[in-house]
Amino acid sequence: MERIILYTNTFPPEFGAAPSRLFDMAKALQNEGHEVLVFTSIPNYPKGKIHPDYKEKFICTEDFEGIRVIRHWQFPSHSNRFSSRFATMFSLLLSMFFTFGKAISFKPTVVLFQYPPVAVPLVANFCAWISKSKLIMNASDLWSFALADLEVSNKKSILSTLVGAYEKWLFKKSDLILAQSEESLDFLKAGFAAKAQLYRTGVDCELFEQKENYQVGEKLKIVYVGVLGMAHGLLEVCKQINFASLNSELHIFGDGFEQIEIQKYLSTNSNRDIFLHSSVKHSEVPTILAQHDVALIPQKANIYGTFPAKTYEAMAVGLPILFHGGEAGAKLISSQNIGLISKPMDWSQLRLNILEMSQFNSEQMQEMGNKSREIAENLFDRRRIATDFASLLSENLTG
Repeated sequence: MERIILYTNTFPPEFGAAPSRLFDMAKALQNEGHEVLVFTSIPNYPKGKIHPDYKEKFICTEDFEGIRVIRHWQFPSHSNRFSSRFATMFSLLLSMFFTFGKAISFKPTVVLFQYPPVAVPLVANFCAWISKSKLIMNASDLWSFALADLEVSNKKSILSTLVGAYEKWLFKKSDLILAQSEESLDFLKAGFAAKAQLYRTGVDCELFEQKENYQVGEKLKIVYVGVLGMAHGLLEVCKQINFASLNSELHIFGDGFEQIEIQKYLSTNSNRDIFLHSSVKHSEVPTILAQHDVALIPQKANIYGTFPAKTYEAMAVGLPILFHGGEAGAKLISSQNIGLISKPMDWSQLRLNILEMSQFNSEQMQEMGNKSREIAENLFDRRRIATDFASLLSENLTG
């Protein structure tokens, strides 16, 4: 049995792929007989506001669905400015040092940390060094690539160089690195061959049940459910695509950095059949998806190593997919014939794809949906992924 500490900036009840994946990982590890302790933030994402149940708390300990969790205050922010994000990341790091004694007294044998963000791994590394524990890095994204791909900075800038050097340091320090995509895995194996293992985000196929009785209406109902962040580019989608002219409508459910700008744009462009709804609880997402015909998965750029987690959820529900993004996701969608693809910023192709899909009948949609569900069950079931990882943990870290 291992005594495992998980350091992460996000954990349920926060909404999103990362907290859901980490919760399922923690539960699977615990179910395999390991003892798990989570160090995370007081919930504030994605609205950038402390959740009502946690207001006026600096550090608190709770039992969250059978998992012991220690939550820490951080500077909450809804802004995408670098200064605000820096304050958020490093305020959490400082708060976590207040409970460092609890981490050491737990006597961990394994320290597992989420990356990004860049700050939390520092306390995780220090904890592993002091306790002489094995160190596991869960690399959701490779920021050294993402900064350039999203044009935050170019590959030769000081920021990209520093982040790249920091990531390499984390890779070298880690005893095991979990990659979220085949692209990331190939990159990691090239430089850190023995340390990398694929651990996809996947989807809870029990929660995300398949849609029944597929019936296409007069208009194609397209849905996006998730964070309205800079990597997704929903604001640009709203500006570039007039869904009303394509016999379709787009329904957006979410919150994030772009929400206010999307609201402003739609207030003066209300004739495009785009509807912005409030964010919903994760437990409500399957129902929302099933009420629509097609899932839109957009990316602002081809971000190396990323695979949008929303793809898995749409597949589990059995929705055909309009994938407007990078190669990792596009290869899966096209090879399995479960949707139509367009490259980031190729608005002409996206328009053609929407128009083509609006002409599909219910039988064609159902066939795509059945394929999507089958792939989700066989390859991307999150509980199976987490359980397989938990059972293999000792094999990877001992000997």
